[in-house]
Amino acid sequence: YLIFLDQVGNVFKLKDKPEIKNKTNIKGSEIHKALKYFSTLNDVEITILRELRNSLVHQFSLATDKRKFVLSIESSSIIIKEETETIIYIPKLIELAEIIFERLLEEHKKNNLEIVIKNQDELYAKYFIQTKN
Repeated sequence: YLIFLDQVGNVFKLKDKPEIKNKTNIKGSEIHKALKYFSTLNDVEITILRELRNSLVHQFSLATDKRKFVLSIESSSIIIKEETETIIYIPKLIELAEIIFERLLEEHKKNNLEIVIKNQDELYAKYFIQTKN
């Protein structure tokens, strides 16, 4: 689901919103863009999910210098709970990704979705599977 969110942020933006630029070259900025454009999460929650993504992608771990993540399969009404550890409720993360997918479909129907990658060859190389007969 984090990979899906990364891809959404890398490929899409809303036409009626200004483009979010990665001015500071933050790792994981694509997931930040996806969550900023297509979710109702606040900046702290977005930062936490970006840090989780970065920790998994770059260090293959659930800990950073700042926090220790716990992935929970318990049901919860919230996606993130900060205690001595940062708990991420996986069912809510899955629900968030599915809501974002639905939002993409809605925005496409309203013609309010823009593909950020302008080079068609780059888009195909990154996201399309080609088969040869």
